[in-house]
Amino acid sequence: MPESSVAIELLELQAEIGFFLGFTRGEHYGGQTWNRHKQAAIDSCIASGLHKFYFPPILPGDTRAHDWSFLKPEASLTLESGTSAVILPGDFGGLAGELVLSSPTGQRATPVPIVSLGMIERYRSAADDQTGTPEAAAIAPVKGTTRERGQQFQLQVYPTADADYVFLMAYTLAPNVLTAQHPYPYGGPVHRETILESCLAVAESRLDA
Repeated sequence: MPESSVAIELLELQAEIGFFLGFTRGEHYGGQTWNRHKQAAIDSCIASGLHKFYFPPILPGDTRAHDWSFLKPEASLTLESGTSAVILPGDFGGLAGELVLSSPTGQRATPVPIVSLGMIERYRSAADDQTGTPEAAAIAPVKGTTRERGQQFQLQVYPTADADYVFLMAYTLAPNVLTAQHPYPYGGPVHRETILESCLAVAESRLDA
């Protein structure tokens, strides 16, 4: 399905920020082509503005920040037979509910408890060769980053899987920056103005700095 014409996308965000900063709306809207310094300033404002929109601060009178439901998709992870760990999605920002194990027959089983990594290591030290249905899991960071890959996380499981198992989970997204291939921010048409104002607020704070 085509995206709603009301939804804001990257080119429009760039044009609005460019105009606000006095750079014109850019070549796409009939203005001058921005040089790389202006383009970098515009893109930085958009990235920061989107982050502030996705993860807003705690407002006065509130005890916690607003939590967007649209940043909590459900994902499935396959733990292969003979393994005890599976890499979590690249945009994983934390669990947003229970970790549920789907049985080999497709029927949902009971939730798998999330414990500390130390507890998983304790289970393994007591019975390292144990295999079977996953009984506990822990979220663990993966050491190291590369030019192509940032921080990753994995699901460490005990015991080692004796068959292929599928986990279902809702998680909090850590959204990527917008690109020409993925120009639409999360939030949809309903949050068009909220997203734009958040990016403009960043531009204004930097213009006055």
